[in-house]
Amino acid sequence: VSEPRMSPIVLPVVALLVAAFDTATALPVLALLVGFTTGFTWAALWVPVILGIQAVLMLGLALILSAAHVYVRDVKPLVTVLLLMIFYLTPIFWTVGTLPDSLTWAVQLNPAFTLVDGYHSVLYYGVMPDTSALAILGLVSLGILPLGVPVFRRLQPRFVDDPRVARRPPALHALPRPPPPRPRP
Repeated sequence: VSEPRMSPIVLPVVALLVAAFDTATALPVLALLVGFTTGFTWAALWVPVILGIQAVLMLGLALILSAAHVYVRDVKPLVTVLLLMIFYLTPIFWTVGTLPDSLTWAVQLNPAFTLVDGYHSVLYYGVMPDTSALAILGLVSLGILPLGVPVFRRLQPRFVDDPRVARRPPALHALPRPPPPRPRP
């Protein structure tokens, strides 16, 4: 991208919208599963709130990490490893009760724990989520997004000037012409 015709901030937003579309296509299947197994309660009305907190958090992180990735190529593998660690440290296939009480606080620092616990609470157990944890995560998310936008905007002008970014080939009329063939003796 040497002269973008669109704002580069669109790229992380589109990546988030693609993930949102994937989630939206999976929601009817989830609704059927919940409807036939545990049934819906009024607590299920918290799902859009939890999804909103998750989207704001993901957008703020995407803006910061995508801007950093232009300059530090190790960001992508580090994020991949970090996401894998977060996945295994989030009680999706295991419960917090299996941990000793001395380690419970460490799991609760994981933002994915708050989101997954909220989804479990409202969809599986049919009870209200931990509103204090969701409020804290919501405030953190609302703090990360206003941080991500200026970071992205501050680094954006240098995206094109980065020497690692591929340059557009010169126009055909600017290429030097080959020398005329020499006459044969």
